[in-house]
Amino acid sequence: MPGIDPTALAAGPAVYDLVRHKTLSLPQQGKEATMKRDKALMGDILKTLATFGTTYGDVEKIQGELAGKQAPELILHHLRLLNDRRLVAVDMHNFWRLTDQGYDALETGGDLFQWQDEPPPTNANAGIDN
Repeated sequence: MPGIDPTALAAGPAVYDLVRHKTLSLPQQGKEATMKRDKALMGDILKTLATFGTTYGDVEKIQGELAGKQAPELILHHLRLLNDRRLVAVDMHNFWRLTDQGYDALETGGDLFQWQDEPPPTNANAGIDN
């Protein structure tokens, strides 16, 4: 379908809704809020995925390994941001893994976002495992 991000469709209707509206309903507050980027959470997600070794993790598995209680929608949003940077990849069953660039980012131990001014890769299917 033209105009729809194929990775959003692969991740399911909840992600497509988040991508289209860029809002998240927060039941505890009873109002709509704009999703914000949390770099610390993104780093924690990368570290968590690295502990899985050769197995992939879904949002529920990642959520169970993270310190504190994070909403699945929040984790999914940050996984997609990491996917935009090609640090993680998702397969067609919605399981996530670190990419080679993700391992490099963790191994350097530096700022995960130091290369954010670099233009994104042109391959639209990069980062999707089929």
